[in-house]
Amino acid sequence: MIGILFLGLGFSAPLQGQWVEPDFYASGHAIGETITEGYIIFSAFRVSLKRQPTANVTIVVTSNNPDSVFSLDRQTRLTLTFTPLNWSKTQYVDYGALTDADYTDDITTVLFTASGGGFDGQTVTRTVTVLDVSIVDLQPEPWEIYEGVVDTSFQVRLHQQPSQNMVLTVARYGNNPFMKIDTDPKTDGNQETLTFTPTNWNVFQTVAVKRSRNFNVVKPGPVSLGVQMIFPNGASISVRLTVLNIKPELILSMDSLEVTEGGSRTFTVKLAAQPYLNVVHQPDVKVELAQPDNADVKVDVDPDTDGYQTTLTFTTDNWDEEQTVTVTTVEDEDSAPDTATIRLTATGPDYDGVTGEVEVTVNDNSKPGLLLSAKSLQVDEGGENTFTVKLSTLPSADVTVTLTQPSNTDVTLDKTSLTFTADDWGQAQTVTVSALHDDDTLNDSAEISLTASGGEYDDAAGKAVDVTVTDDDVELEVSATVLDVDEGRSGTFTVKLAAAPPSDVTVKLAQDDDTPNTDVTLDKTTLTFTADNWDDEQTVTVRAAEDPDAADESAT
Repeated sequence: MIGILFLGLGFSAPLQGQWVEPDFYASGHAIGETITEGYIIFSAFRVSLKRQPTANVTIVVTSNNPDSVFSLDRQTRLTLTFTPLNWSKTQYVDYGALTDADYTDDITTVLFTASGGGFDGQTVTRTVTVLDVSIVDLQPEPWEIYEGVVDTSFQVRLHQQPSQNMVLTVARYGNNPFMKIDTDPKTDGNQETLTFTPTNWNVFQTVAVKRSRNFNVVKPGPVSLGVQMIFPNGASISVRLTVLNIKPELILSMDSLEVTEGGSRTFTVKLAAQPYLNVVHQPDVKVELAQPDNADVKVDVDPDTDGYQTTLTFTTDNWDEEQTVTVTTVEDEDSAPDTATIRLTATGPDYDGVTGEVEVTVNDNSKPGLLLSAKSLQVDEGGENTFTVKLSTLPSADVTVTLTQPSNTDVTLDKTSLTFTADDWGQAQTVTVSALHDDDTLNDSAEISLTASGGEYDDAAGKAVDVTVTDDDVELEVSATVLDVDEGRSGTFTVKLAAAPPSDVTVKLAQDDDTPNTDVTLDKTTLTFTADNWDDEQTVTVRAAEDPDAADESAT
């Protein structure tokens, strides 16, 4: 239902009063044969006596329409009093019809009934058609809209399905030459009608409110715009729209953005409203972008030009066109995300001191990690070797790298932890790995685990170094493992190395029993092999002495 009541409208065609006799008039004054539902007409009827009464005359005004009212306080019954002294003075009756729940026109009879002073029983009737306009639904309410980059608008639809097409005429009234109404913005020119059919009656149709391009010749404030909708039945409703100026602002395509370290992103800037156009001087609006305090983040409004350009210029012609700002970032050594704030400040007509901000988050592409000089390490038995460790990124706090001693106890480390600071994080620290001698001839292996903690390194992946220990015990090749020697005679066997030794190898020969057999002797107690003769067989002579018994003997 329309919420516009008692605004006061005049109608051009006066009601032709039906004169009653014999003694008073009740005629139309500021009212035609029709009125519009929801309005009250001031001084709608004029009532006067034809002659002087003998006493006070009371005229009661009523209506057969329960929605009829005779005053702003919604009286449905009104009493006029004429005295013998004021009988010649005309009295006026306000009249209107409240908005009802239906969507049909009403035929209303207004009855004037006189009594007293010789006027008893005299009546006058007036018939008025109340045109229903509640069939129209308007949005938005309250009636305030904003001028801006695109046409502002309000919307209209019907409350009730019509039996045939209904054409509404929409017109601007008043003397505001800078505002125009258009019921079809997609068509050239300004259209003035809305057509509702039995199928689209409940679908909102848009009425555009256009502001002239030259409107800002004079700096405007809020503007009132009268809009009148005329129905096929002759009824009309009028609304007054207040067109408010949009607050001068910078329209940013985003107020925050994320960019990968070493990459770039863009955002756009335009003005919220056309700047004030002074016919004497037409300065432009300048928007200055301050380079962020974070030197790793830069802004540029013209990347094709050397250096960094930081000024955008808007005029009365391009104020609503988006201009692009490019944000670039550089690689740094740390692994922490960076932040920066881009501040924009405008100067110029209407825009002095207008500001905006874009928050920038730089996602670091450097991941904290341990950098090792070797993933595997070879150590000679009895020797040592080294590897180095450093960090991949600058830490925000001290980082401790813990080295786990291998489960193979023949392999040892000279350190169990390393500490890196913000000053030495990129300097390699050395770890020494030692391998002890053992009695076997097998190569050994071990794993050294490294884990980090502190300064964004708690979640860094652990690393490991695989250690291979090369055994320095070279295998011997003996020509015989069993030797038979007759008593009083000798036998021989030969010895050589199975592989070239890394250094000279001495082979000791001796009986290993706790009680050696003294009848068995060797001609040598040591053999020496070098890198040159390691594969030359060396001969050992075993001699068995005579003894008085007849038993066989043995020795190892």
